[in-house]
Amino acid sequence: MISQSRNKCIFHISYISIYYNNCMISYDYYRIFYYVASSGSFTNAAKLLNNSQPNITRCISNLEAQLGCRLFIRTRGGVTLTSAGKELYRHVSAAVVQLDAGEAAVNSEIGLKSGMVTITATDAGMRLILLPAITEFRKKYPKIRFRITSMNTPPAIDQVEMGMADFAVVTDPLSLPKTCRSTVLSDMKERLYGTEEIRKAAEKETSLLQLMNHFPLVTMNTGSSTREYYELFFLKHHIPFRPAMEASSLEQVGAAIAAGLGIGFLPEKLAEEARYPGTLQEIPIRETLPIRKLHLIESGSRILPPAAHAVISLLKNR
Repeated sequence: MISQSRNKCIFHISYISIYYNNCMISYDYYRIFYYVASSGSFTNAAKLLNNSQPNITRCISNLEAQLGCRLFIRTRGGVTLTSAGKELYRHVSAAVVQLDAGEAAVNSEIGLKSGMVTITATDAGMRLILLPAITEFRKKYPKIRFRITSMNTPPAIDQVEMGMADFAVVTDPLSLPKTCRSTVLSDMKERLYGTEEIRKAAEKETSLLQLMNHFPLVTMNTGSSTREYYELFFLKHHIPFRPAMEASSLEQVGAAIAAGLGIGFLPEKLAEEARYPGTLQEIPIRETLPIRKLHLIESGSRILPPAAHAVISLLKNR
């Protein structure tokens, strides 16, 4: 049966009947039997099924009468199964579990026919992870809508923690609150880039310190995880961090580099897919750049809609 409540379709398995000795037995009786047997008492089953104890008792009595045998032994502490009850439970438990799984799957499919997924993401997370995944997802679920906000890692995580976003895709370094959890989705290799002219001029300047003394640095704004990462990287190698130009997105960093305004660090994949083919040239440096990570950030306590769960599942299994 499919019921309609506040414009939300919910599939319920009910009104299923099973014939036994020419007697039609309601599936609801078997379901109630399963919960009584699993929980060990009529009271516990009533709470689990949001029903009354007298009604639970009545249904079990009807089931026993229709089957012609006792299923439970009543005790002060609750109930225990008879030998017939144990045999019935062995079969019924498997059926109930499968039917519950089927019901959940149907409800999930219904939920994916509409809805909104709210995401926060860094520029790299958006370009390298989210856009390809959403393109794939919408081929199967074209009616799901997305609200994506591009922001730096710290505020993106804050949005998830406050319940303003279903999840986030961000770059490290990151500081994770106790209420959130992180899953690494992908590695992110970065390289130093400049124009062909700058690359030729820099051929003999193999150390980063020498390059900084000769060419202006283009980087992300203060507050971004990328800016924080390179400030720490320069500090570790005792190199003064003095950007000549700051940008609010990696695309702007790439555009400035392509225009010959300086050198800068970009994800390797982004540079290869840039809108300036042949313009961005890698500049080899002596220092080794550690491989950074792209992370999926989820709330550990918030219940998400089916569509958000489906997108997260896709991201984790790509």
